Amino acid sequence: MKTPGTVILALIMVGNLSFGQHDHHTATATHQSSSHSEPIPDDMKGEPGVIVGFVRDIACVLRNKKATVITDDESRKCVAECARGGSPLAILTKSGELYLPISAEIPDENARSRLVPYAGKYVRASGRLFERGGTHAIEINRIEVVNGW
Repeated sequence: MKTPGTVILALIMVGNLSFGQHDHHTATATHQSSSHSEPIPDDMKGEPGVIVGFVRDIACVLRNKKATVITDDESRKCVAECARGGSPLAILTKSGELYLPISAEIPDENARSRLVPYAGKYVRASGRLFERGGTHAIEINRIEVVNGW
């Protein structure tokens, strides 16, 4: 004979199984429908702008307060190696702001690859600028190497 506790436990387990299946189905449907880029609302498009800075890995800048621009070949090799290793990249401006690359799509696609060829170089990047809570981002439309700031 089954006790009331066993029956309740069985009902909870069945409910969790069907709930989990529903969530999986919903998540799959949501993922499939969001795999296409959607138009970006005007209030989410950022401001047009241009930044000039040095492309480098983020971890070094955040960990080492002395790390800014690279002045020797050995340091450039280090930045390039970190970039090849998958380290997040950003554009470090003269005023010390880090601009993270973001894509023009929603959902966002990986925009890091836009900066990889420029790791260890000074660049001028134009596009749409974003700022929130002290974090800066750029949707890069054009990027070119420049001679310092």
